[in-house]
Amino acid sequence: MDELEKAKLLSVATKLAKAEIEEARSQLIEQINSIQPKNGRDGRSIVDARIFEGELTLQFNDGSVANLGRIVGNTGLKGDKGDPGEQGPPGPRGDTGLTGPAGKDGERGPRGDQGPKGDIGLKGDKGDQGERGEQGSQGIAGERGETGERGEQGPQGPAGADGRDGRDGTNGKDGKPGKDGKDGAVGSVGPQGEKGEKGDKGDKGDKGDKGDPGSDADVTKLEKKLEQFTQDVDKRISKVAFNVATGGGPAGSGEVLLHRLDDVDYNTVKAPSDGQALVYNSTLKKWQANTISGGGGGGANLHNATLTGTTTITNLVLTNVLGVQYGGTGKTSLTQNGVMYASNSTAFAFATGTSGKVMQIGPTGVPIFDDLDGGSFP
Repeated sequence: MDELEKAKLLSVATKLAKAEIEEARSQLIEQINSIQPKNGRDGRSIVDARIFEGELTLQFNDGSVANLGRIVGNTGLKGDKGDPGEQGPPGPRGDTGLTGPAGKDGERGPRGDQGPKGDIGLKGDKGDQGERGEQGSQGIAGERGETGERGEQGPQGPAGADGRDGRDGTNGKDGKPGKDGKDGAVGSVGPQGEKGEKGDKGDKGDKGDKGDPGSDADVTKLEKKLEQFTQDVDKRISKVAFNVATGGGPAGSGEVLLHRLDDVDYNTVKAPSDGQALVYNSTLKKWQANTISGGGGGGANLHNATLTGTTTITNLVLTNVLGVQYGGTGKTSLTQNGVMYASNSTAFAFATGTSGKVMQIGPTGVPIFDDLDGGSFP
């Protein structure tokens, strides 16, 4: 029995002894209080009774105390279990005893019959792995069953009836074609008169009724005739203007457009793009509005020309050397292995040297290649 168990038993015995003494004390007080004194008013009365270390002590109302000695009462009935007292402070830890030698493993006993399944206990240590049993012989394979016969194919069901075609919608009526106007005869061109004053603007006429829409007529022939007529008129006006200009007659107030000249391509010159120029087409034998591009067999020669905006030049060929004032070098050729430097504010020169020479500034301030002079240093 260790010290902790001894302390627990001693605590239980003390509690039982105290309970028995307290019960005997209560019974004695009841017996004393039940005795009537001869002179109840003048006699002494017990105000307290205590049992200390097994001896009964009485205390009277006059302050006197009487020790009646050790009293042993009859063993009473076992009282109810008292409430657990507060746990006392733990005692000092004893010295750890020496570990005894490990005993020998006992022989493994025979395996008993398997008992009924109990409740799941705590996970035990992993047991030793048992020996692997011998593999049993393979069983005989069963016979393969026969394949069943294929069932007969059922007859094909009848085809459904075709649906009815929907009705075609009614076509709308075609409009009446409009009548072509008669071509008027081209009159002779008379001499151009002076420009008259601008007349007053006439009143706006009433809006006419909208006619029935006609069918899409083929106006290709009319467009060709109108274009041919416009070109013929342009040619005649050009001739008249030329004759007036060369004959010394009055020039008049009319104007001649470039795209209406005989030797100019009407389609390209009528609506040129920004940056295009007149380029002669030897196949058409006319001038066309086109973009000037370098390379190939031709190019553009610019003399005293000023280019503004963003200009792309693919290949620039200069007739003369580009001077320093224009961002060039002013040189027609370069010196091999030469270092170019500015000899003055408007010209470049070259400095050359031989193996082992170092470029340095000469006495006159001109770069030269010479041997490195250690010189003197302060």
